Amino acid sequence: MLRRDDAICDEIVDEVLGHTLRMTPGGVTVTVQEGFVTLSGRVGERSTVPIAQELRELFMTRLIPAGSAAVYVHVSDGTVHLNGTIPDPSLSDVLVQVARTVPGVVDVTARLDAEVPVRTVRDTG
Repeated sequence: MLRRDDAICDEIVDEVLGHTLRMTPGGVTVTVQEGFVTLSGRVGERSTVPIAQELRELFMTRLIPAGSAAVYVHVSDGTVHLNGTIPDPSLSDVLVQVARTVPGVVDVTARLDAEVPVRTVRDTG
């Protein structure tokens, strides 16, 4: 089944630019002629708000046990800044590597402190 050129155009603007890449399609002209797609113009940078939200959700729902950490995510000009406390020092490298995989991220800085478990010593004497 052949798709209409305008349907292809709509999908590119909505799905590829908007949803997948999370870029503002303003300033981009999409033309489709006989199934050939041409993109021209400029796209804005990916908004930093969705990057921060995506990372917060990913960290807190999949990587960090509930209630065991306080990680703050800030994004500026494509650089992700991670600050806070984590339950395990090895988790820092994992969070940095995951953040690097998100489209639009150009660098990651991390200032994450590992919580030290408190041990109770009893006097048996």
